[in-house]
Amino acid sequence: MSVDLESIISGFDYVSAAPIGKNQAYLNKKTGKIVWHTDMGDNFEELPDDLDDEKYIEIPHKSELGGCPRIETVARGSHFESDFSFI
Repeated sequence: MSVDLESIISGFDYVSAAPIGKNQAYLNKKTGKIVWHTDMGDNFEELPDDLDDEKYIEIPHKSELGGCPRIETVARGSHFESDFSFI
């Protein structure tokens, strides 16, 4: 899978721009596409039915990063895996 780092950063910024749980972004591990969702207004697209499938990784909120296993999941499941010990 090839993932654009700017897309991940944009997803992280989007999630972190609101209180925890209000904005969500999910990375599709197969396509590299980010799925966006908010609880605070209109959504441009519906969440996929298979969102709970292992092919998606939820991008964490900045407040969730301290010891967060999800950041490890994102790092291990992307092109950052070779730099995982640094992350």
